[in-house]
Amino acid sequence: MDRYGILIEVLGGLSLFLLGMKYMSEGFQAAAGKKLRAMVSAVTDNRLAGCATGIVVTGIIQSSAITTVLLIGLVNAGVMTLQQAFGVILGANIGTTVTGWLVSLNVLSWGLPVMSVSALCYLFGKTEKFKLWSMIAMGVGMIFFGLTMMQEGIAPLRESPSVAAFFSSFSPSSLAGLFKCVLVGAFFTAVIQSSSATVAITITLAATGVIDFQTAVALVLGENIGTTVTAGIAAIGGSIGARQVAMAHIVSKIIGVVVMLFLFAPFMGLLETALAFLHITSVAKSIAFAHTLFNVLLVAVFLVFTKPFTRLILKLCPSDAEGGHHITYLDIRMLSTPAFGIQQSLQEIIRMADRTQMMLGDLRACIVDEDNDAAQKSIFEGESALDDQQREIVQFLARLMRGRITSEISAETRKQIRLADEYESISDYIATLLKHILRRRQTGAKFSEKATSEILAMHDRIAAYVAEVSSGLRGTPRGDYLSHCRTEDSSIDHFYKDMRSEHMNRIVSGECDILPGMIYADMMQAYRKVKSHALNAAEAICGEK
Repeated sequence: MDRYGILIEVLGGLSLFLLGMKYMSEGFQAAAGKKLRAMVSAVTDNRLAGCATGIVVTGIIQSSAITTVLLIGLVNAGVMTLQQAFGVILGANIGTTVTGWLVSLNVLSWGLPVMSVSALCYLFGKTEKFKLWSMIAMGVGMIFFGLTMMQEGIAPLRESPSVAAFFSSFSPSSLAGLFKCVLVGAFFTAVIQSSSATVAITITLAATGVIDFQTAVALVLGENIGTTVTAGIAAIGGSIGARQVAMAHIVSKIIGVVVMLFLFAPFMGLLETALAFLHITSVAKSIAFAHTLFNVLLVAVFLVFTKPFTRLILKLCPSDAEGGHHITYLDIRMLSTPAFGIQQSLQEIIRMADRTQMMLGDLRACIVDEDNDAAQKSIFEGESALDDQQREIVQFLARLMRGRITSEISAETRKQIRLADEYESISDYIATLLKHILRRRQTGAKFSEKATSEILAMHDRIAAYVAEVSSGLRGTPRGDYLSHCRTEDSSIDHFYKDMRSEHMNRIVSGECDILPGMIYADMMQAYRKVKSHALNAAEAICGEK
């Protein structure tokens, strides 16, 4: 086989491998996305629990890059702290080593049959669940078949003197050679953007005899650094928290690899002892074990020193360096992972809900003190910000819907678009209420104490109602959530009618002038609009049309 034939076969095998990884990851995300999102959302300051979450999530989706980008999005939105995210990242370092073990399995000859059968099942399957599992199986088959192609393409290289001379130039027999190996591994992983792929290539090179075991282990160390490039790219333009997460990921890997450069000989001794004890003789399995062992040791050390390490990251990237203004923290890289992208957009809707609650607080301050300029400015800025948030969320979700998504995610996407619209409408009516207050001040109209107390009473009920509706965004609403929201909606309507009746009596009796009476009526009507949009949001949260 000439060199062009070798190149085509290796690149073709690599392409199939990467495509198989994509199908397997997307299939698992679609099949178990809800449970995976719940696991990540439940992460606390418990380091072991966070680490376990990282192992499971990354072990399933087979991409530490996706896990890290997800964490950056959550920290961006203020949902997760640096220490919580770092625990999950440590677990992701172990979870991503599953690919190496998958590659080392002696079942590569099954790749084409598995890919063929599962592709037919996917094409002719009737149910969505069956198609998802067929996609996962097809991805596994493509991984195995791609590896077979790479092995067949690389095998002739072991007879090439020029290839042997090239690889011998960075043999890990010296510290300089070891450093070269690490740089090569890091460079190719940064270019391919997949440590799973470069580990697979390394295992293939070693299994075909092109490189020796020690060189393969040294390359794997560098590949652990290269995989952090994705996190660095994802953090560009993000909040200070996002940059801290990316830095924690990068610095922890660099520290681990640098220490290993000086302890390479003892590490190889420990590795060989462990391999002999476990009776592992396969070169492929030995490299997979070396990859796992390095990351387990790295995680064990950083779990002990999590707090001092996070303090170091905070010094390297201090919070007071925060700059810039963010409307949303949506990351377009999450479009390729709908199961997690939908969680990111939900966090943005929760931010919208929190902002409307803050605006209602500012509105009450304006009712009590109509000269409160700071509260007035906050309301108008909030209304403008929510307009922008709604637009960005809808654009993000519209792009998400154009991808390959399940019916469950499709329904969730439509629900979130509706919620973004309802909260934006609530903010519009809060701004309208403030304009009525300003109109009263400009015209010199005065409310009676009774009218002011009624407005405050209505305001407090509406603010409490919006807060109750928004509580349904966080977790699964309780069983009577919607019925309680509807009951309160009716109760507020009765409250409104009673106050309207009393207000009309005051106008008829001459206790209230026409102009302030009109402003009062307009304000009460605006509060009813806020209440109606809040009920619409509650129905959307429960999946009602």
